[in-house]
Amino acid sequence: MFSHELSDSSDSDSDYEEDIQFMIMALLTKERKSRRHWIHPLNRTREINGEFHCLFKVLENDDEKFHQYFRLSKAQFEQVHSLIEDDVKKIHTRFRKPIGTRERLAVCLRFLATGNSFRSLGFNYRMGFATVKIIVEEVCNAIWKELAPIVMPQPTEQMWREIAKGFENIWHFPNCIGAMDGKHVTIICVV
Repeated sequence: MFSHELSDSSDSDSDYEEDIQFMIMALLTKERKSRRHWIHPLNRTREINGEFHCLFKVLENDDEKFHQYFRLSKAQFEQVHSLIEDDVKKIHTRFRKPIGTRERLAVCLRFLATGNSFRSLGFNYRMGFATVKIIVEEVCNAIWKELAPIVMPQPTEQMWREIAKGFENIWHFPNCIGAMDGKHVTIICVV
């Protein structure tokens, strides 16, 4: 442990500083597990054995199964893909070929549809767990960026008035512009 004792002497201060420096150096120089592979051998078979490459083409020919798997129709998948493609595209380098944009969207949609862990999806899609995490974050950000203005337009006073009129006509709540579905609870905010 530390040899520092509470005193006013400069010797104990220097000993304390040396102990701190020693601990910092020990932490910094601690042997870390070295990376043995640039790409794990299991993940090198992604384009042959990965879930996207094995299953996507089969699902494309079965609308019902496609929807069950991705929670989107094939047309909706392609529409979302066309909106986010430029945002999630990666460049090809000399070192490796990037994961395609459709595969990136598929990984993200599967995460959102199932809630499976990044680890589980990494095994299924033959990707590193950190890669899956990055893909999900990037694709979710791209979806929000591109779809939010379309499906959640900036509200106007006229929109608020129409919403309030609907609440009053259907539920008999005047001046209401929103509701939360609480269990046996009604929350009203009057503006």
